[in-house]
Amino acid sequence: MKSVFYVDGKKYNYNLEFENLKINNNRINSSLLEYLRYLNISIPHYCYSDGLSIAGNCRMCLIEIKNAPKPIVSCSVSAKSCLNNSEIFTNSPLVKKARENIMEFLLLNHPLDCPICDQGGECDLQDQSFVFGVTQKRFFNFKKIVTNKNIGPIIKTVMTRCIHCTRCVRFANEVAGVEDLGMFGRGMNSEIGTYVNKFFNSELSGNVIDLCPVGALTSKQYPFVNRSWELKTLNSIDYSDGFGLDIQVQLKNNKILKILPGYNTESYTSNWISDKTRFSFDGMFSPNRIFHTSTLDGTTKTQIPLPWKTLFKELTCFLYFQDHLNRHLLKIDYLIILFNNNINLESINLLILLAKRFSFLKLRKSENIDFNNDLESNFMLNVSTQKINLSKSSLCLLTGINTRYESSPLNLRLRQRYLKGNFEILSFSSLVDLTFPKTYIGSDVKTLKSITEGNNIFCQKLATTTNPVLILNSEIFKRNDRFWLNDFYVGGKDFYSKHSSTMITCSKTFRLAKTNFY
Repeated sequence: MKSVFYVDGKKYNYNLEFENLKINNNRINSSLLEYLRYLNISIPHYCYSDGLSIAGNCRMCLIEIKNAPKPIVSCSVSAKSCLNNSEIFTNSPLVKKARENIMEFLLLNHPLDCPICDQGGECDLQDQSFVFGVTQKRFFNFKKIVTNKNIGPIIKTVMTRCIHCTRCVRFANEVAGVEDLGMFGRGMNSEIGTYVNKFFNSELSGNVIDLCPVGALTSKQYPFVNRSWELKTLNSIDYSDGFGLDIQVQLKNNKILKILPGYNTESYTSNWISDKTRFSFDGMFSPNRIFHTSTLDGTTKTQIPLPWKTLFKELTCFLYFQDHLNRHLLKIDYLIILFNNNINLESINLLILLAKRFSFLKLRKSENIDFNNDLESNFMLNVSTQKINLSKSSLCLLTGINTRYESSPLNLRLRQRYLKGNFEILSFSSLVDLTFPKTYIGSDVKTLKSITEGNNIFCQKLATTTNPVLILNSEIFKRNDRFWLNDFYVGGKDFYSKHSSTMITCSKTFRLAKTNFY
């Protein structure tokens, strides 16, 4: 028998939508709300969010199923189980009346401060009240007042506006791994807070600003500055680490005001960005930056101010003269350009082009490293950091790196993989909290020497594991005892290739990723 179902009077083939795994594999375990989004049917909601667990406590996503005694919550119902030979309505009079009642209930204790709210123009409650709100209310009691909480220097709280969607609570527990936020009290006394007076200590705490559908959690650095319709949005990439996540940069008058997470086209969800990514643009306009060039007098050892125009003119004449000598096979004096880790990506590309064009031009990093740490070219393995296949691995080794603060996107993937089970994480570094359990194997050279010689228990785990993931920090190669690392990682590349190992070298900034000069 051919199974069909109807959505707002439109007919669909159940077998084609859910049984054919080759076509719609991502819809098998989706909720009814997610499936309706695939059909371009918008369902209002507050508590539901991609990447978080289902709560179902806002009751705004109610829909009607034919012959059902009452509307159902679409975010907590499986689409495959409830759509077989059924008919649903997403815009019926019953659904509209239910949404109006829910909106009236949510606005019962919500303050009328939209003109002074920082969320104005991008508030979900404001948009939904415009569509489903009522002109008259039936309650005339006093509104509840909740004391604001001080949960850190980043998040501004106005808890009277909170509608108890618990997005921030679920994000803190499930994604950030810091169980500081929670809901306490019952009935009219329910409120969200930290139980005791403490900060929300997480490197991802700024994401609750984007998650909050109302103006309860806003940015302390962005109070009463601009409205969303006054800003120009540009798509860019994260420059604070070597992963290059998609971000959105919001400008006004050619000045950066906000940085928001972008949309991940691989997982079809929004990215979780760190607080360093979100607020580090303030340093771009710092008065401590050097905006004027100078030259060093060889005799007096004093700094002589030199305008940019004069500096580039002298460099151009020098390049022309050296190139002229090179063409006539005369004596060549090399021009060495030194740069440090703070150089931007555009300048690195220009210097590389100049070095390829002129043979007398040499590039050097200011850090004195006489060791080739370009492990990606040595191993020639699958080192694409955006497509790390952690699902096939059961072992991970962290060497000299704190992934929680140095590479937050990678730390999130490791935590998600650990929560799925059958994944052991070993740490050869300092004792730090990574928001997930790990096995500490030491941090001294003797331990690394025993691993290299095969006399450590870790060697047995590495030999019996397929697809191990080895993660290390590029900064540890500046140590004086870095040659043991060379023996462990570079000397065993044949062994790692045999076991399909994945080598990841994490850089401090995106401009240093896969760029090495010696």
